[in-house]
Amino acid sequence: MFKRFPDKTAAEHALIHGWKASVKPKKNKPQQKTKDYVKESISVDAACSGNPGAMEFQGVHTDTGAQIFGVQRLSSRYE
Repeated sequence: MFKRFPDKTAAEHALIHGWKASVKPKKNKPQQKTKDYVKESISVDAACSGNPGAMEFQGVHTDTGAQIFGVQRLSSRYE
């Protein structure tokens, strides 16, 4: 395993105190939380298995989550 240090002092510090002492803590990315959204709207999601592959999609009411439409397993013309 190879670990690069900016200078000899930092390398010696890691040698004495262990490699974990030289690792910077991982910063957590702030999660985007949407507070305002259009409640009277339709959210659409789609997925495909493979390329080309069968596809499915659905639309749900954004506020309630109730499914409005959905199509599953649309076959590709290349399958």
